[in-house]
Amino acid sequence: MKALVVAVVVVLAFAGSASGARAEEWRLMGREGGCVTLAEAADRLPLLSGIATPDQLVAALRRQGEEVRRQDIAEGDVTVVMVEAPGRGLSLIFVPPSLCR
Repeated sequence: MKALVVAVVVVLAFAGSASGARAEEWRLMGREGGCVTLAEAADRLPLLSGIATPDQLVAALRRQGEEVRRQDIAEGDVTVVMVEAPGRGLSLIFVPPSLCR
């Protein structure tokens, strides 16, 4: 977990002037550093179908009785949101499109 947080902080540091503290359209960061849209991710993880924000995912998981942890990591005007649901084996990193290349 600490390594993941460090990796996210490094990504934010290199993002520099990426704009928007709250993304209008979120992406999921992959383990290899690439990003996918939430619609693309829903093809592999149906739980994400109809989900547009980290808060919507947190709410959906809690309605299903899951323990959920949400952590915002902010650097300047860029915020990354980590959502973890250990009972589901989920650890997702929501990023604004400006961090994806």
